Amino acid sequence: KEFLTFWNKGVHSSVDSETLVEEGLMPERLLMITDGKAEVRKEGILIAVLQRGSFAAEMSFISGEAASAHVIAHGQVTFVSWSQVKLHKLKTQDADLFTKLQGILGRDLSRKVRQQSHAIEARFTAG
Repeated sequence: KEFLTFWNKGVHSSVDSETLVEEGLMPERLLMITDGKAEVRKEGILIAVLQRGSFAAEMSFISGEAASAHVIAHGQVTFVSWSQVKLHKLKTQDADLFTKLQGILGRDLSRKVRQQSHAIEARFTAG
């Protein structure tokens, strides 16, 4: 029931090869990719590829800081997005749901860090 409440607050969108998150700017929305792939680029360098089920702008949501990288749709990408302002209001409106959302985002970030760590390790091992 809580997940449906959260899901129904989202806006479903689709883009083709557009920037979803801009490095250095505070994202207005938290996004979750539902179809397609998006590239995460920092200073033009590809650092990750996001796929179905991955969040974008989650670091900004958690930290309250500007985006640390660009997120660019690689071709057609479908996603659900939620207003960061409205999600932060959950702290007082529905603290349990907000805590669960933070847990989900934390797991997503942890998975991304592990993937990046393995990619870096593979580069050093191969080189």
